[in-house]
Amino acid sequence: MLNYNDNEQALQAFYGSTVLEPRTIADFTKVDDLRPPEDLDQLSTDEQCAVLVNFLKDADDAHTSAYRFGGEDLKDPLTGQDLVSLLLRKGVIGSENDQELTKYVVSSQSFNSQAYLSVVHKDTPMEQLVTSLDMLDKSIRSQTSQLKAVLNENYSSFVDCKKFIDEALVNFKNSKTRAQKESEKSRVFNPSSRWNKKLRVGESISSQLEESINNLNMSSSLMIRPIVEHNDKEAKLSRLIEFIQKNKFFFDLPKKLVDYLSSHNHDRFIDDYNTFLKEKEYIEHRREKALQKARSTNDEVEVKKVEQEYTLYFTVLSRAFLEIDKIAEEFRKKAFRDLLSMDHEVTVQGRSKKSASDIKFIDLVDKLHRLKNKANTNPIYEFLNEQLSKVKKDLSYQDDKFEAKFTMMQKKLLDYITSLANQREGGSNVRHIEEKFDSVEDYFGTSSSIKTMNIDEAKETVIVEMFSSADNLDLSIINETWLVLSNYIKYLEEFFSNAVSKFVKNYVHYADPQSGFTIDENGTLRDAFFQLCTDMVAHVVSIFDCEAEVDQIRVTPANYPNFLPPHANSLSTIFHLTDINTRISRLLIHVSTYVAQVGNVSKSFDTNKHIKYLKESSSLVEQRILEAICATWVNDCSQFYDLENWEMYRVEGNHKSTVYTKSMQIMQYYERYVLRKLAALVFDRSDLPQSEYRVVSAYPSKRTLVSLEIQFMRSINVLMDSIMKKFTATKSKYNNTQDFERHDIDNDIFKIMTMNNFQVLGEVMFPSLIKRFDQLFNKDLHKQNLKLYADLDKVIITVLDEISDNEKSWIEKRIMAHFESLDKKLSNDTFQVDPFVYECLMHFVKLVHVFKPITAESTFNNLIHELQNHFLKQLTRAIREVKEKQHIIVRILGNLRLDLDYFIDVFESSDSLRLDDYSLSLGRVAVKEIKECERIFKDLDYTDDDIESALNKAVEHSQKEFSCFI
Repeated sequence: MLNYNDNEQALQAFYGSTVLEPRTIADFTKVDDLRPPEDLDQLSTDEQCAVLVNFLKDADDAHTSAYRFGGEDLKDPLTGQDLVSLLLRKGVIGSENDQELTKYVVSSQSFNSQAYLSVVHKDTPMEQLVTSLDMLDKSIRSQTSQLKAVLNENYSSFVDCKKFIDEALVNFKNSKTRAQKESEKSRVFNPSSRWNKKLRVGESISSQLEESINNLNMSSSLMIRPIVEHNDKEAKLSRLIEFIQKNKFFFDLPKKLVDYLSSHNHDRFIDDYNTFLKEKEYIEHRREKALQKARSTNDEVEVKKVEQEYTLYFTVLSRAFLEIDKIAEEFRKKAFRDLLSMDHEVTVQGRSKKSASDIKFIDLVDKLHRLKNKANTNPIYEFLNEQLSKVKKDLSYQDDKFEAKFTMMQKKLLDYITSLANQREGGSNVRHIEEKFDSVEDYFGTSSSIKTMNIDEAKETVIVEMFSSADNLDLSIINETWLVLSNYIKYLEEFFSNAVSKFVKNYVHYADPQSGFTIDENGTLRDAFFQLCTDMVAHVVSIFDCEAEVDQIRVTPANYPNFLPPHANSLSTIFHLTDINTRISRLLIHVSTYVAQVGNVSKSFDTNKHIKYLKESSSLVEQRILEAICATWVNDCSQFYDLENWEMYRVEGNHKSTVYTKSMQIMQYYERYVLRKLAALVFDRSDLPQSEYRVVSAYPSKRTLVSLEIQFMRSINVLMDSIMKKFTATKSKYNNTQDFERHDIDNDIFKIMTMNNFQVLGEVMFPSLIKRFDQLFNKDLHKQNLKLYADLDKVIITVLDEISDNEKSWIEKRIMAHFESLDKKLSNDTFQVDPFVYECLMHFVKLVHVFKPITAESTFNNLIHELQNHFLKQLTRAIREVKEKQHIIVRILGNLRLDLDYFIDVFESSDSLRLDDYSLSLGRVAVKEIKECERIFKDLDYTDDDIESALNKAVEHSQKEFSCFI
């Protein structure tokens, strides 16, 4: 540990001195180690340095070995234990004076932390080490503060000591320099000065020797110069021969070119000539590189040598180059003459085969290009200009043809639709959706598939494939109208893929500055081509664009008259517009590639502007197509009531499930198909070619996804409205023809099915469709508390209440009719259940046979219990009215008790239809009212046993009739 109060003995032991202020060598304990050798002056400088190093090392070892640690040093700073006793106990050291002890003492200069921890604290817990380390850190910080305080207190003394030491060192150096100078001036024998004189004499001898050698070298050079010159000539000739062997291609090429022309092998001629140009350029580049390297050395001899060498090479090559260029020039002139002499009109029809004239023309143009033509005349420019003009002419003709034909077909379609008697305004033919559904059902019927409300991925794929087939899409005249638009877009795609692609390839090929054809330097052809592309895209956009922004909540097919045939349904719209969208995307990708290629080769600054315009156009067209599909989708959903004929669709294998109509299953298949097609439209880009210019967005915008979400929820709401519209129309029809006095539950089947439809929609179909929408479009609608389900519940309750009200009204009329008949009776000789009770119970039987098989069990049970309650309420009310009139026949009271007990007892054996507590309480109230009436009479002509006997008899006789309640 650091000790500020060492005693005199410790300091003397540490420094190896007998006194605190030693003045001579005798004051140190080991004098022999400190005395220098006697022949120190005779030793060399290296030997004297070695003596000094050994002296310092021995002194340091002496100090170290002589130092004795204090009591605090020998304590473990972490635990406070005695290190000596601990190490002796572990057998690490032999005694207190063992040198190994210094490794484990923290204050020692030989302290080894690894040995300290692995030996002293081998078994110490980590927690204790951490705690001790914190305490040690605090102690070190405290002692550091103390040391700083001591330094601050003795700062002036330290500075004075440092100044004294520096002055002593300077005086020592000055005295040494002065002694050296006096030694050099001394006349006493000095070996060093003698050696210096020898060196100066040696320098004059070497000069004479160097001069002699130079003379000898000059004589030798003169003697061997003729030999060297002869050898140089041989070497030059040898290098020239070697160069010719290495570059044999140049010297053999003239003969090869002549042979190629003789055999009409023009391709080999051009290939070898172009190879010659490349090799010529390469050898020139090699010469420049060699000269540049030689000049970088600043060696004129080397530069001259390289220049002479390549001058020799190029002297030989120039004759071969001249002959090759002459042959190539003759061939070029002949090709130009052939090209200019051709009376050629370029044909650039979409898929026409090349004629022999076309092949020859393109072959000549290609040859001239590959020959690096530098002639002033440029027939290729005229050819490209003529080609572009032909493209413009054909495109303009097809545009006009499409406009006229599409307008004519739309007018023809409107005339045909108007002539139909049952066609409504804005309506579409949704019967084709049912036909698609029937084909899917037929497929599932012949396969192992089972009818179920749940649709997995495999079934959905089958549904989408069969709904997507080109058969039975729409009216034939509507399909013909679609084909006009589809064929026009198809023509544009093929036209740009063939005719325009040919022009672009030629332009890029020949407008490239590296080709040597200086065509379209001012960009005339380029600008004309850009304008052609812009006009074409603008025309396509004008077809699909709308005059004003459309409200997505109210969008209808009528908002897209430019490209949507009137009265087209969603099947034909999806089929044709998805194909059209794919073709337009491919078309715009081709155009963007062409624009980029032409713009890049001509160094146009407008290329990015045109690419941006194509991106905007692609986004706009796809948005409008998507909106049109959604418009017909929602429009078809609004007409689904045409498909509702109340035909039941039973799910196989689950007889307890709610029975719904066929139209609901059609709706589910149809919605699945539409969602899959919309997802493919906005996400699937597999049919598009790869291009570095992404004019078609890889992912739909947020606006598009929000719009799809709006249209999806809109389609669901419109479907609900369509179902209610059919319900209202059917209800109105029955109300106009139905005899309310002869109510029949069979006439309310449509109400039951409507209620079932909404129940299935809310519990199964809509949640499934919403979840599927979320999967396809990465949304979370299924996690939201949608108002849709609350609306469905309201509709179900409303329809069920209407059914219940009709049944209650029928029961109420029967009870009223019975009690009205009692007013006319003076006596009642028979003691039996009244007919109105049988009539009401038989109505319950009919409900069981008609209502129960097609309704959820809970819904049916709730309805029966509600009707039971109503029957008892009305019976009680009627008894009270009779009681108030005080016109009561005794036997009537007995019959009423029998009626009441019989009604309750019939349902008693049923687990699900047994009267609930509320109904039983109503029955007790009715019995109480009857007994109050009985108290009016002193003598009743019946007893409780009579009622019990009649009840048992009635129940026994009607047991089979009402067994359906069990």
